[in-house]
Amino acid sequence: MTLRNGSSEELNRLGNDHFSRGYYTEAYACYTKALECDRLTGDQRALVATLGNLGNICAVSGRRESAQAHYQEVLELQKILGDEKGIGTTLANLGNLRADAGEWDRARAYYLEALDLMTKTHDEAAKAVLFSDLGLVARETGHFDEAIRCYEQSLALMRRVGNHGGMADAWRMLGRTFLMQQRYDEAIACCQT
Repeated sequence: MTLRNGSSEELNRLGNDHFSRGYYTEAYACYTKALECDRLTGDQRALVATLGNLGNICAVSGRRESAQAHYQEVLELQKILGDEKGIGTTLANLGNLRADAGEWDRARAYYLEALDLMTKTHDEAAKAVLFSDLGLVARETGHFDEAIRCYEQSLALMRRVGNHGGMADAWRMLGRTFLMQQRYDEAIACCQT
């Protein structure tokens, strides 16, 4: 694929389209070209978006160290810009990287810091996902009651913001938690929901 010079916004939009279709190599190429544009223009907000996209593509393709570096740069720029909502999202992304590596304590620390900011900025949709992430950490560290509480909070917020896909995922995670506890009737009820 040959990329013509375009604006960062156009390149990110094209990269996002490729990303959503699972064409990660093409998405990465678009984001890399967008990063070149952003570095030339010095547009910090555009740079935040592009670096975030690069972090996401690296995270899903198993390049955790590269994702970490991109997210860290995003975090520094968001702090300069005073973007608390964005900082919360980036902290959650950093937590996801640690969770993917099985570093549960580090993941939890990132998630709790993100939760503070999401609560402050009233970002209920992001909090709904974050409670599910916290539930995963609790479940994987054997804190089943805490996991159940987190999934229930996630479900309540998902319902409030109308995220039906997120609700299905939270029910699945809750059911899996019950299954791990050999609470089969409750696990089956979650799956049927």
